[in-house]
Amino acid sequence: MEQNRKKTERSTCAISYLETNVSNVTWRLQYLSRCTGYPIHNLKYLRKVGPRIGDENPPERGSEVFAHRLPADALEDELYWFFSLGGKIYDMRLMLRPSGFANRGFAFVRYCNPEQARQAMELLNQVDFRPCVRIVLEKSLENNRLFVSGVPLMKTKKDIWEELLNIGMEGIVDVIVYKSHRSYYNNRGFIFIEFESHEKASDTRREFVDNLELWNKQVILDWAEPLKRVDPEVMAKVN
Repeated sequence: MEQNRKKTERSTCAISYLETNVSNVTWRLQYLSRCTGYPIHNLKYLRKVGPRIGDENPPERGSEVFAHRLPADALEDELYWFFSLGGKIYDMRLMLRPSGFANRGFAFVRYCNPEQARQAMELLNQVDFRPCVRIVLEKSLENNRLFVSGVPLMKTKKDIWEELLNIGMEGIVDVIVYKSHRSYYNNRGFIFIEFESHEKASDTRREFVDNLELWNKQVILDWAEPLKRVDPEVMAKVN
């Protein structure tokens, strides 16, 4: 109990330091951007590092890792060099607390290919990030689907897709609608929206999770259960 209390106190002090030293945080981020050539974007509840100008074509699926148990005061100038030990970083997204400075303890790091992502997990998982502080790296689920319930039953796939575009959703590659068992002309009141990437799905969820309205009616939006995908290395071993 005493150890947990001290850990909480240290975290609180670290967060307070970041929030009261905004100019220092800004300088550190700007310096990282100048050193690496990666632009840094401040978005709602996250900061994104990269990709570099000219490297906008995203890497293939399987190139992203999920990093958690980050110290709350860890900034990108510290995280970037640590994660770079695993391979060339395409981009990095650090999830932030409402203050916009301290992180929420996790980040998503995309490498340039799946091989580098696997290498990063092998090299950096549970190794010392700071003295007595170890970060956990796992394969990202890269979920690119959102679930929406409360959709008017009479709306068709075409109607729904057009409405989603009208309210400003971008990066949609498919809208999955199931027919009602009772009426061929009705849907079941829920849909799945498939996006071009996990990042686009995540950005959309963050923007609309509390305020999504379709045809002036409040609906519920959240992550869909991710589709299970077999690792290519496993498939390669199947005769």
